Amino acid sequence: AGKWQKGGPGMPLRFLAANGAEMQFNRGNTWIEVLPIGQQVKYLG
Repeated sequence: AGKWQKGGPGMPLRFLAANGAEMQFNRGNTWIEVLPIGQQVKYLG
């Protein structure tokens, strides 16, 4: 499980992996999904 941080107003969101490393995203649109604690992601298709 990862987490997010925000330093304050006007600061960007930072997304961190379970090991604490900052996640890097490509420029453009990115979809972030937030799940309740304990719920698992299922990939269909």
